[in-house]
Amino acid sequence: MQTLKPTQLAELLAACIPAKQPVLVVGDPGIGKTQIVSQAAAKAGYDALLAHPSTWDPVDAGGFPAVALDRTRINKVPVGRIADALACTQPTVLFLDDLAHAPAAVHASLMQLVLARELDGQRLPECVTIVAASNERTKHTGTHSVIEPLKSRFVVVKLAPDHADWMRIAMQRGVAPEIVGFLAFKPGLLHAWEPRADMSVTPSPRAWECASRVLAMGLSKATQHAALCGVVGEGAAGELAAFVKIASTLVPPSVVFAAPKTAPLPTEPSAVWALIGALVHTVAENTASAFLTYLERMHGAGLAEYVAFAVKLFAAREDMAQSGIWGQIATSKMGKFILGINRI
Repeated sequence: MQTLKPTQLAELLAACIPAKQPVLVVGDPGIGKTQIVSQAAAKAGYDALLAHPSTWDPVDAGGFPAVALDRTRINKVPVGRIADALACTQPTVLFLDDLAHAPAAVHASLMQLVLARELDGQRLPECVTIVAASNERTKHTGTHSVIEPLKSRFVVVKLAPDHADWMRIAMQRGVAPEIVGFLAFKPGLLHAWEPRADMSVTPSPRAWECASRVLAMGLSKATQHAALCGVVGEGAAGELAAFVKIASTLVPPSVVFAAPKTAPLPTEPSAVWALIGALVHTVAENTASAFLTYLERMHGAGLAEYVAFAVKLFAAREDMAQSGIWGQIATSKMGKFILGINRI
């Protein structure tokens, strides 16, 4: 089983969905499997029909036995999500989420539908593609083995988090700048998930998006810290709190944009990452030139690594894709340096 990062999985799904090739995505909880499949379906112009086989009995997958009107045979009557899929008239992805949590009898009932694209003689419409996702059994997530005859009907790939991919997605989804800056400073905490026997939690990409929402709730410091501990774990929450405290003491982005030639430059790594996250998050068309001036100062002060990362984050801002600032970046000394790095 080969490992793909999110952008590679999106590329694979973009090819397999129109070709009606079933795909099974395997990976840790909270790394974005469901989100990536849903986004790939939408991008291809397909509706997403979400199903959870972990809650099914075999009849939910293979149909409910019913005596035919002429009493000559037993028919299988589709129910639930399978009935919905068989009735589809628009391009649709039947997404079997958490497939390996279902028992073997449900897996067996799905084999005919996945390979032959039919249920007891009822054809799955040509507009429907099947995609599935699952956690790995080896990670103690309560999954079962997917039976071999069903597994062999899929293209099976493993999804792994990728820091650069997540940073781009985070900018597009409006994740809090404090979270973006913190994970630029502490990339190893993006996904430090591990199974726990108790109810404690560990960091994952999904958990950090939840942490971003917690930061926006306006909670008191004590309540906010308790909530963050319940999202990313006590260790990561403590480090984030220290980082946010540093960020709160920095010069505000508005001051940087108002006086980019004189605004102070941070020197401590955590402070630099915190300021970059805030600047990239708040820069607009009318402050883009000031943003570039400040980045050029950072580059001249020996902070080239941070500047290169800031430009990559800025590139993920879809609302700034047509900004005229890109021409200035490309022709600046700083921009030429960054382009040179990317060619290596």
